[in-house]
Amino acid sequence: MKHEKDIPCAGTILAVEFIIERNSICVSLSNRTFIFFDASSNTSTPYKPGPTFLLPSTQNCLCYVPRKNILFSAGTDGTVFAWQIDKILHNDYSEASAEKGVKNSEKERVEYRNFTTAGTPWFIARFGFASCIVDLPNIEQIATGSYKNLIELWELRNDDQEEALELDHKKGAGISKNKKAGRAGGKAKAIGGSEPFDEVAKQPTKKLEGHKKAIREIAYSKQYKILVSVGFDFQVFVWNPYSFKEIIKLDGHESPLVGVNCPAGLECFITCDTKGMINVWDIRDYSCLQTLNVTNVIQVTSMRVVPKHRRLVIGSRVFKVFEYKKPFNPDTSDDNPILCALFSSIRFEFYIAGERSVNVWNAKNGKPTRCFKNCFESDITCMALDKEHRKLIVGSHVGEIKVFDLLSGVMINQLERHGGKGKNKGGADESAEISFIGYGDEDLTIITTAWDKTIKIHKDDRDEQKQKRPQENVLRAKSCCHKKDIISGDYSHNLGLIATGGRDYNVRIWEYEKMKFLIDIKAHEDEVTTVKFLNPLPLLLTADSKGVIFIWQLDEPYERGECLIKMENTHSMGVSVPVSAVDSFYDEEKEELLLLIGDEKGRVKPWDISIIPKERGLKPRDCSKDIKRNPHRPLALEEHTLDRGHGDGDALSDVGAERDKAEPAIDQGQIKQLFTWEKEAHSDVIRAIQYINATDVPLVFTAGIDKMACIWGLDGAPKGRLTQGYMMKANYFWDFPLHQHEQSNGAR
Repeated sequence: MKHEKDIPCAGTILAVEFIIERNSICVSLSNRTFIFFDASSNTSTPYKPGPTFLLPSTQNCLCYVPRKNILFSAGTDGTVFAWQIDKILHNDYSEASAEKGVKNSEKERVEYRNFTTAGTPWFIARFGFASCIVDLPNIEQIATGSYKNLIELWELRNDDQEEALELDHKKGAGISKNKKAGRAGGKAKAIGGSEPFDEVAKQPTKKLEGHKKAIREIAYSKQYKILVSVGFDFQVFVWNPYSFKEIIKLDGHESPLVGVNCPAGLECFITCDTKGMINVWDIRDYSCLQTLNVTNVIQVTSMRVVPKHRRLVIGSRVFKVFEYKKPFNPDTSDDNPILCALFSSIRFEFYIAGERSVNVWNAKNGKPTRCFKNCFESDITCMALDKEHRKLIVGSHVGEIKVFDLLSGVMINQLERHGGKGKNKGGADESAEISFIGYGDEDLTIITTAWDKTIKIHKDDRDEQKQKRPQENVLRAKSCCHKKDIISGDYSHNLGLIATGGRDYNVRIWEYEKMKFLIDIKAHEDEVTTVKFLNPLPLLLTADSKGVIFIWQLDEPYERGECLIKMENTHSMGVSVPVSAVDSFYDEEKEELLLLIGDEKGRVKPWDISIIPKERGLKPRDCSKDIKRNPHRPLALEEHTLDRGHGDGDALSDVGAERDKAEPAIDQGQIKQLFTWEKEAHSDVIRAIQYINATDVPLVFTAGIDKMACIWGLDGAPKGRLTQGYMMKANYFWDFPLHQHEQSNGAR
């Protein structure tokens, strides 16, 4: 964007409108004047000032109607003027003014009444302060909004009517004025003596009432013939201009709205509020398709869509421009590598995070439903759902943690960040990437770990009355938990334990309630990339970047972990491949334990490890029902001192001498791989894997760096893949069987 020129004005600019046919810009100023600028590039003087009018009142909104070649303006005193652009911008205007001997400093200032159309001004509701004006082209009306909470519709005459009225006005102006002066009342006098010719014309054809507070802006969809209005009452109103009552009131904003637009060619409308939340609504069923949060703004004042250039412009103390309707790859699930993904067995939705946004897909039909755009200014690294699957907790590459409402996409809470000395503004810390987020079920707590070697337990609470700072929601925390970064973590609610894996090759177990250090596992000889509790059994799986996998039994009083299994994730030719994603499922009735492993080569391996609970006599354990528990125990931030005085783990000498030789209790040959998938599930690293047992037959959900998210049978048979271009495919394959589930709705 290139800066061209600064143009000083005699007053504050209240409204600007571009007259496309005449390539001119009309500017309304606070000193009750209009000034026109010639925007033609072929003139010797760019943006040459044209005529200036002294107006009877301040005109704070403008709307140009090209088919009528008329510029409408609405003022603070409730008047609506219609300006004849051809007369105002007549080519002989300047020459005519010069012939009359008008001084150069005053020749552009003319009598405004010479250029208004017959029958105007119109009058908005008594004492109405006009806030917006919009053209309704295919029903030949204009709509005005005011601070009197009203939308008023005004009829636009056809060309024959206008010519007849204009002719009558010229012939009998004096008679008409005298006859109608009494009926016009004080309204005509308030605008400097200009009397409307048509008494009926100054009456609106319809008034739409419904807003409880002032109206800020109105938009109109020519294709669907609906009005959308927003104001200070936090709701979006959708109207049928032929009816007196709104079609629907939409909730989705938590602050006053400042703008609404209906982009041409798109089946949606866009709303924006003062806090920078932008919602994209489907104009067909009024569902929310996408939520975008504008960052680093104090108060948004305006929003405008530029359809030709596919840009969304946001006005605040800073000027922000977003691109919309970005071309996408129809054959992938996301335009960016998928960093994490989740499946909700309650909502039957997939949540896929690519870069800074989260896409929500309907699991029943495999189609996208909405998108949470720009959750952070850095990449999303971790996600978790609350117990009821109503909230999505998201962590970023620089240590930020936010909580979003899954239905509306509204950010409802922001937790204390990792790194940056606990500050929530500025100071982005790339050494504080969130490596794990867990949820404490009925405890309503959120457990987070990060590269800053810290574990935090936050209270999932947002009390509007108390207006707590994020730091005050931290119940307890422990710093310096490893010598090096914590790069993996997990939380077991039924065991009351937190597991962390670090770049120092160690796995450590912590008590959830008291943040007490319990067990230090030093069996790995490389970075621990995965730790996973095999709930509800007291088992922990750990894996490192060399592809070595351990399964540990954890027994009270949790003084040590007993190694049950040691194996390597190998492919052909005995090459070890690091494990990148793990999930498990335990069937209590059959006493079967299933383990799913996804690796960095894109392969999936389902293992039957039921031999472990059977041979060891393990049963599900649940300590969360203990009445002596105090999950909201507050503890001040403590520094873990176990590593004090030790090396930083950057050299093998720091860890090599401390390695423990783990002797597995069960031979690897006793566990079996259920199925061998014929081909790779993904062409790159698998970042998420999840077992789905809510369907008629079990499924496996996977997502990876190759931008794909898919579902499979346990035997590796493809059941469907999420693709952005689903609408372009005649036979979109998606097999997500839910017949038994839907038939049991009544029983549930």
